[in-house]
Amino acid sequence: MWIEVRFGELFLISRREKKKRKEKKKKKKNAK
Repeated sequence: MWIEVRFGELFLISRREKKKRKEKKKKKKNAK
């Protein structure tokens, strides 16, 4: 059971990191 919870947390964290990376890329393009 705890293994499934751990994978769920890692999945949510990975999604957050991907969103942050996309936002950073958009900001850089707007700056130029």
